Amino acid sequence: MKMNSALALAAAAVSLTAVPSTANASVVIDGSFENQGSSATFYSGPASSVGGGDGYCYFGVKNLACGNAGSPWTGTGLINPPSAFGQPFTAQNGNYYSFIQGTQILAQTFVSSLAGASQLSFWTAGRSNNGGAQTVSIFLNSVLVGNFTTNQSTPTWVQRTFNVNLASGNNLLEFRGQATTDQTAFIDNISVPAVPEPSAWAMLMLGFGLIGYVMRRRPRTSTR
Repeated sequence: MKMNSALALAAAAVSLTAVPSTANASVVIDGSFENQGSSATFYSGPASSVGGGDGYCYFGVKNLACGNAGSPWTGTGLINPPSAFGQPFTAQNGNYYSFIQGTQILAQTFVSSLAGASQLSFWTAGRSNNGGAQTVSIFLNSVLVGNFTTNQSTPTWVQRTFNVNLASGNNLLEFRGQATTDQTAFIDNISVPAVPEPSAWAMLMLGFGLIGYVMRRRPRTSTR
């Protein structure tokens, strides 16, 4: 009974430390564009086929400006669906999403308290009504992370992940469009988990070690 209790305690220790507390906290700010979208000014031109005006804005284009170009995303703009400019007509997460049109760059500088390996995750969709597929290159601190290309024929949300190495302090994340015309990639729900504190990994190793110790001390049952 005592051995089983010790094993249960060890398993509980591992369950508490298996996912460090920082693992679910994204260091990217407003990755779903909800704060920036809620304070933006969206273009409301002639009613489109989906109704309600055109529902989009650019961070730096006169007469179509969002009005919040540096808080915290810069470079491209936002979609407030439904919009004739953006397909799909709903965000992947929340109410708003962004886009990368032509050679525009969607960028943000964020802070990581620790350096180390992490994983960039985001969702993308293609634009079916104009321009064709868009290819986007991803950079972290001017180092190429990878590329993706949208599928114009199926403008639905697709999740993409890339391994990244965060620097301690400021990190610059960039999504750089490669098209020379009107090709567009839509993007939403961007996240980069914080690098776990060393103490969290130490607790995890301690929990696994305790389970191993308890298992080795369990009495062996005879097979005779």
